[in-house]
Amino acid sequence: MNILILKVSAIGDVVHTLPAVFYLKKCYPNAKISWVVQKKAADLLLKQPFLDEVFVLPDKFLHPKNWRASIKIIKELRKTKWDAILDFQGIHKTSL
Repeated sequence: MNILILKVSAIGDVVHTLPAVFYLKKCYPNAKISWVVQKKAADLLLKQPFLDEVFVLPDKFLHPKNWRASIKIIKELRKTKWDAILDFQGIHKTSL
């Protein structure tokens, strides 16, 4: 099972999402769990044993100067068939 977590923004928001992801891994120990996060909060997630992959978007990833890097990450995300995508953000910018 491939699960993608969308929680891209503030460090505090990422910290508040961690318990849900820990529980998800406990319920589905064989699941591959990946996370999409902005650079400013990425250090919290890189090298975490419960995550198989972390996709790091630039800060202000919707700004025109960051479109190239953002599109590259989006193309990488689309290479995987996700069984579940959990948007803990719930705002328009993450639904893109």
